[in-house]
Amino acid sequence: GEEAVSPEAMSKCLEECFLQAAKTRLKDKDLPLTGNILYTQHMRPCRRAGTNLDVKASSFKKLVVFLTHCEGQGWIALKKNSPEPVVTQIFRDHPDMRDWKPWPKSVTAEASEASGEGGGGGAAGSRAGGGPVASIEVEPVWRVAKLKPLIQALGPEDAKAAEPEDGCWSRAECIAALKCYADRKELWQKQNRKRIEADALLIGLLPNGSGDQAAFSLEGIADQFLGGLPVCHRVAIPQGGAAGGIRRTVRQGKPPVVQVRTGDRRGHSVTLIYGLEAMGAALQKLVGPPVVGTDTTPLPPLARLLPLAISLRLPVYMPVWRHRSVSRAWHRAVLAACFERVFGTEAYGVDMEAFAACLQKALATAVAVEEATAQSQFGIMVQGFWDDACASWLEKIGVPADSVQNQAKKGQQQKKVKQASNIVKH
Repeated sequence: GEEAVSPEAMSKCLEECFLQAAKTRLKDKDLPLTGNILYTQHMRPCRRAGTNLDVKASSFKKLVVFLTHCEGQGWIALKKNSPEPVVTQIFRDHPDMRDWKPWPKSVTAEASEASGEGGGGGAAGSRAGGGPVASIEVEPVWRVAKLKPLIQALGPEDAKAAEPEDGCWSRAECIAALKCYADRKELWQKQNRKRIEADALLIGLLPNGSGDQAAFSLEGIADQFLGGLPVCHRVAIPQGGAAGGIRRTVRQGKPPVVQVRTGDRRGHSVTLIYGLEAMGAALQKLVGPPVVGTDTTPLPPLARLLPLAISLRLPVYMPVWRHRSVSRAWHRAVLAACFERVFGTEAYGVDMEAFAACLQKALATAVAVEEATAQSQFGIMVQGFWDDACASWLEKIGVPADSVQNQAKKGQQQKKVKQASNIVKH
């Protein structure tokens, strides 16, 4: 059974889950929002996997009391004289909101349930022997070295909160910093509080200046800033498959594409997932620990060491690699460069076998890792046509929706579930 949690600890958990939901799920366009929907559809799903969230077990006892507390903290505004609590505004420039560092989506209860672990299983994994969990979080980010003057102009405290540890901002973080700057410099138009008058600093930082444009929406000027910055993507994966430690890396370019295809193997219908390893799912089963430059490290066959993801990213190595006269030590050095470029300097604790095991539980069908051969790529093979379900599952475990390509062949798509005409969904 679950360990008893003190009312004080549950109250703190409620506050953390609210900040998590406000920072990662709730958008201003979602408001106004009833307190019950906020609690059930946003706060509870984003709690850490393996934990419980119950307002009745906290010192607040009732949801309205907790939301009134949040209003007193300066986090939200509630609708006046309403029979039920309704959130009308979230104050995203509040220090608590700006300083909150969200935990990755991959370690939330929602992601755990999507992986087939269930709400109480958590991210610790349920494979035999405590194997790793298939959970990742990938988001597009931009290197903000060129925006250093903007960060410094926010003032000591706000600049410290806005300074990214990895040198990158997400779009939401960029918008928050620009809003803070506009508030500090009072750049909002008096006749339209949704648009700002760009000052000399902002105009100087825009890639092509402001042109003839005098005023900008917050999202519009943020997109113009990001359009002139180097694009990267941030990957967060539980270290060793555990929810306690999260390994974060930033990689150049946009997130790699994950393809969902359909086909057949030995006369059987299958769904194939390609490109997931490039998202950060390490091939630890294939290569073991990272190469450290010792000749005693055993090498698996070449077909397993060079999946398509690597050969496409380092084509300059391929002609030399094929020469039999090249020393084995040089082969090993190339592999080290490959994995440093594609997966980072260390192997992650999440592997393709873990993804296959979780997908098998989610779909209740046979799933296996397909090795790379002369005719096929390295990837995950699912029995039957499950292209829609696989694409949906990939998004739930943290792969960006824009990076998932459903390329099912015509006539091999997943069949839609038929519903009788006399059944009404509520």
